Parts: sequence; structure tokens; C-alpha cells
Amino acid sequence: MPASRAALLFATTVRVAMVMTSAILVLVFLYIGAAIVGTIWIPLESEQRCNPDCDRDIFISLSPVHADIIVPLQPDDQWYEFLGSYGDKLKNASPRYLAFGWGSRTFYLKTPTWSDLTVSNLLQALFLDQSIIHVTPIFHELREQPDIRKVRMRDGDLLRLAHLIRTGFSVGDDGETRLITGAYGRFDAFFEARGRYSPLITCNVWAGNLLREVGVPLGLWTPFSWSLSYSLP
Repeated sequence: MPASRAALLFATTVRVAMVMTSAILVLVFLYIGAAIVGTIWIPLESEQRCNPDCDRDIFISLSPVHADIIVPLQPDDQWYEFLGSYGDKLKNASPRYLAFGWGSRTFYLKTPTWSDLTVSNLLQALFLDQSIIHVTPIFHELREQPDIRKVRMRDGDLLRLAHLIRTGFSVGDDGETRLITGAYGRFDAFFEARGRYSPLITCNVWAGNLLREVGVPLGLWTPFSWSLSYSLP
């Protein structure tokens, strides 16, 4: 190949790489900017006005990248029946709370720890991956900590929240939830879920949408865990 042609090819390759890098950076800045606006823009109608009848507590567990919604359990709670055979196992163990997290199937099942993270898993998780719900029982009493935030609500709001969480599960023709083989520990479990994970609909967006539906004042779009912690009391 003549030197001039090789130089032209190299220059073209560099220009293409620079254009692609610039486009990616622009998209990243736009995404972060939209996340900031979505986080601080709290609809007035979503403001929860708690009266003395707000005597039920839920908790939001916040890691640097992910949020779980944690709800209290009663001995005859409908969750035991809704979760089928796994619910029977839970009932015998008598947990005090259930934590629910929605997210990417690939990320949940193939990346249980950060050391398992690969570029392939990350890309597959980001681009319209199938979603699943992770259910984790908690056996001890919870209290507020920097990464666990308490939210007070009315009994009716808690029932509404439980209903919204249940609608996130995918069910078969028999109406039963679909348990997935595989878990992190002895008592947690994964279930098939509705919807697909994407950069626009993340685990934190799922949690934010549900909490906003029951009156918790949150931003319009909460793609990051800090998007939730910004508004939570």
C-alpha cells in the first residue's frame, strides 16, 4: 500500500474514532443532565401528606448503584401465597421483611459480585435485557442507616404498593409466579418479571415509579440510586 494511501486511511480512522468518542461523550452528558433534572423535578401532586394515620413503615435499601424496596410482613401476609412454593418456604422461616429489587437478568444472575463483571455482561444488561425480580427475606428488625431509609405511609398506601410490586411479576397461564433456578444464598430467590431493563428503565426507575405512585415525593425520573436518596427523608 502506498504511503500516502496508508496515511489517508489512518487519518480517516482517527477522525471516525474521534467522532464516535465525541458522540458517546455527548450522550453521557445528556443522560446525566436529564437524570439531574428528573431527580430534582418533583411533581406537586405526588407530595405525600402524612397525618397521624401514617403508622406503617417501609424501608428503601440504597447501594451505590441499586435500590430495593423493603416491606414488612405479617404471619398471614398474602405474599406467602403469591410466591407459591417459595412462599411456603419463607413462611416456615418467619422473616420480618421482604426486599424486592427489579433489574437486568444478565446482571443479576451473571454478576453476583463486582469481580464477576465483564464488558459482555454489562453491554447485554444495558441494551434491552429481560428483567427479573430478586426477593430477599430479612429476619432482623431494621432501623434507619445511611444506606437504609425509612418511609412512613398509610395502611392503604402500603397495600397499594404491595399490589404494584406484584404486578411487576410475570405469571404463567396458571396464574403462578415463575421462579428462576439460582440464588445468592439460602433464602433469596429470583422470579421472571414484566418489562425489559434499559438505560431509560433501570432498577432505580422501577423503584421510583412505584414509590411515586403511592405518594412518596420523588423526581420524575430516577435512573440512579442517588436520584432516590436525594428526595427521601
